[in-house]
Amino acid sequence: MDQNILRDKIYACWLGKNIGGTLGAPIEGRTDFMDIKWFPELGEKGCIPNDDLDLQLLNLHALEHFGASLRAEQLGREWVEHNYFPVDEYGYAVTNLRRGLRLPLAGCYNNLFNSCMGSPIRSEIWAAVCAGRPKLAAFFAWQDAVVDHAGGEGIYGEIFNAVAESMAFVSDDIFRIVDEALKYIPTSCRVYKAVSDTIKWYKEGVSYVDMRAKLLEKHGSHPLHFTDAPQNIAIGLIGFLYGSDFGDGMLKVANYGYDADCTVATYAALYGIMYGTAGIPAKWSDPIGDLILLSKEVRGFRCPANLDELTDRTIRMYNILLQEDEDKYVITDEDFADYEVQQYTLPEGELRDEAVWITLKYDGSPVITPDGSRRMSFRVRNNTYARWDMRFSITCPDNFIATGGGYASLEHGEEAVYEATVSAGADFRRSQADFVLNVDRLNEEGIWKRYYIPFVLVRTSHWVIDGEHTDVDGNVITFAANGTGKHVAETVLYSAERRPSRFNIATTEKMKLFVDGRQVLDGGVNPTLRNSYSTLNFPDQETEFLLEAGEHSLRVELDGDAGKEQVFSFVFTAKKCTTPEGGRPLVAYEFLENVVG
Repeated sequence: MDQNILRDKIYACWLGKNIGGTLGAPIEGRTDFMDIKWFPELGEKGCIPNDDLDLQLLNLHALEHFGASLRAEQLGREWVEHNYFPVDEYGYAVTNLRRGLRLPLAGCYNNLFNSCMGSPIRSEIWAAVCAGRPKLAAFFAWQDAVVDHAGGEGIYGEIFNAVAESMAFVSDDIFRIVDEALKYIPTSCRVYKAVSDTIKWYKEGVSYVDMRAKLLEKHGSHPLHFTDAPQNIAIGLIGFLYGSDFGDGMLKVANYGYDADCTVATYAALYGIMYGTAGIPAKWSDPIGDLILLSKEVRGFRCPANLDELTDRTIRMYNILLQEDEDKYVITDEDFADYEVQQYTLPEGELRDEAVWITLKYDGSPVITPDGSRRMSFRVRNNTYARWDMRFSITCPDNFIATGGGYASLEHGEEAVYEATVSAGADFRRSQADFVLNVDRLNEEGIWKRYYIPFVLVRTSHWVIDGEHTDVDGNVITFAANGTGKHVAETVLYSAERRPSRFNIATTEKMKLFVDGRQVLDGGVNPTLRNSYSTLNFPDQETEFLLEAGEHSLRVELDGDAGKEQVFSFVFTAKKCTTPEGGRPLVAYEFLENVVG
């Protein structure tokens, strides 16, 4: 591709992203049919910070360090170092990664938000560095999406967007672009169905006004789950179907509502790729300018100062990846089939296609109870071009034992499975247990090199639920239906330090929370369970106060319909005004050392 044309399209992509994000951010989460005609608000410098761009700058930073070798594993490490966003899927993924869970399991465990928009909004960087090469764009989009959306619709949303935007560098036919992008996601997924129906209804003559109702009726979610990917991916296309130009299309997308900063920014970025800077009127670009404003929640790396620098750095990576054969970069059926695994390579950091590839699969969740056990299997595949003779053992923390030893001699392409069981003592009181799989590579019956593969098991929380002692996996507690609709759950919370803390009991039922016998919450009936660390939680379901170090009794009372199963989620985090050095106030994060039950 001509470098001047490429540069203009990439610059217009990032400019559109900034314009659309600034237009949509102030109305993010509104679910009414609106009639805005201009930016609801502008920052002092025009554009406003937005995670839709912030995390792509982090991805660019990672790409500059790892090049074509960048995979989900490296992106996950970058998140732990640089991403302090606690909202929804970001918060749960980062918690899992901080604990030591590996991808893709870390992107789905205990994460109810893996079908949301956090990953589809990160697609432009992959499209731009893989301009006109949709297969490569899809590959990197998958690596990125599994960090926080493994097993959910968010993966398909990011792949769809990345392929569409990559195709837009070589075509301005929106129907051809959509058709090509749909080839990269399963026909059974909700993103595919929402997009396909939207295109079909448009071709059948459905009006702009009626389209919104049809789309939300069939593919919409509850308004408080406004970030659900399928509806928003489809909404992002509305501007191309009904808009007369850049601005008109952008407003048509914005006025549909829901995750408006995401939908409008994606539309505007895609439009910029298709038509370049000439397609973006000064009316919209002048108020935004060229600056990049990075959210304080993303930090610790060299951020581009402006869109010019971002464009130059993007083109540099495009030219590096241009040397790669995109047919070598494949998302396999195996990748899509099972996200509840953890992946490792020996030596660490090597590409799995040319290394010893190990996947860890738990028999169930990555949790263990005091005085309990957990079975697991390590599948070992030799993708190197030499025989590996290996001996396996597990190093346990205090009060744990492991059974099962193993040996394997594998030629190129061969694989074996090493199975083991670890058991916990009754006095296991920590929030998690850290283990090491030792892999001894043997040579002439001696150890040539010992490799260490860390893995963790998270302690279950222990509750007394309607009088029954129960070990709970994750933070969602379920009551079986009874004849009264009244339920009680009790536990003990251990806080390692004296610190300001935040409690959130997410439920759709009437609820009361007692801490050390004192009532601290009295919540009414609410329409949905939303167990986010931060966003859109109901005010009567959360409270903050100074919690002393040590043990505290918790009691949750629910009062709902008799004969119906009832559910609540217990979310315990830092208070909403935690301010790390150099950052603006953040919203919550989970204390890893706390123990529930």
